[in-house]
Amino acid sequence: MPVGGLDKQAMRRILGIVALVATLGAAVYFVRTNPQLLTALLSIPLSQALALVLMRVILLALNGLFLKAFSTKFDVHLRWDEWLGLACVTAMWNLITPLSGGLLARAAYLKSQHNLSYSRFAALLTANYFILFWTIGLAGLLFTLPLLQHNRYAWLFLAIFASVVILCSIFFIMPVSRLKSDIRLFRGLNSAMEGWQLIKKDKRLIAKLFIYTLLTLIVNGAIFWTAYNALGISVPLHAAILVSLLSLFAILIYITPGSLGFQEAIVSFSSELLGAGVAEGLLVSLIIRAALAISAFSLGPLFGVLLMRRINARSI
Repeated sequence: MPVGGLDKQAMRRILGIVALVATLGAAVYFVRTNPQLLTALLSIPLSQALALVLMRVILLALNGLFLKAFSTKFDVHLRWDEWLGLACVTAMWNLITPLSGGLLARAAYLKSQHNLSYSRFAALLTANYFILFWTIGLAGLLFTLPLLQHNRYAWLFLAIFASVVILCSIFFIMPVSRLKSDIRLFRGLNSAMEGWQLIKKDKRLIAKLFIYTLLTLIVNGAIFWTAYNALGISVPLHAAILVSLLSLFAILIYITPGSLGFQEAIVSFSSELLGAGVAEGLLVSLIIRAALAISAFSLGPLFGVLLMRRINARSI
């Protein structure tokens, strides 16, 4: 039911705008009161900046391979310019629109060009989040072990990653295929369970998704490690990887473009707990976001034109 004349979608848009304005305001204030941050950002070696952009492009390609794998499940075989192009266009629009607007653009393309049902495709994507987070949890437990003797917050990281592994494992072995409830959370779980039912017997697809997930975690960890080093911050490899793993949880919060503000908060907070510092964590997050923006806004418009030509050619 609409609240005060506004439906839920409108309320979410307003919330997203408020959160975005608040985040940008806080970022401007933080940089103005800490001018050394801007100096550090401008002193990054060009070679490392280019390496970050290249690795962000690799992550975009991996996202495209996920898309290709899901589409093949529905007997839709995407060309390279489609799976890579849609990944780049989606990333570009997610950076400038709240509520993951890029996903809607991708869904519209797949529906119009390949008659691919958004609901069933979304179910596969949702189910894949559990594969992603299960893998993150296991990797997080592994890389937290070296901290047990040196960091008093190691128990917190262990608790977070162990909880993720347990919850995802429960999801995988759930005896039911649908929860009888209309609560928003349960609707999301029902979508995920529908997707899991579609792929759980497809061992080849699950193996492919698991490999893509591992590659994603490796590249993402390398990005954070490079970003810390580009700023001259000495951080143990396992600590940089832990921050990179925790940063991925920001994809669950999409009311602002590209989870702006939420990812920075997660990275800054976890960076502080691991001894690298809040300001340093913010810098790392800003560098990585800049690298994503450069890669997405360089390739996004190019592939956008190519995909529009494909749409126009089919409509003739």
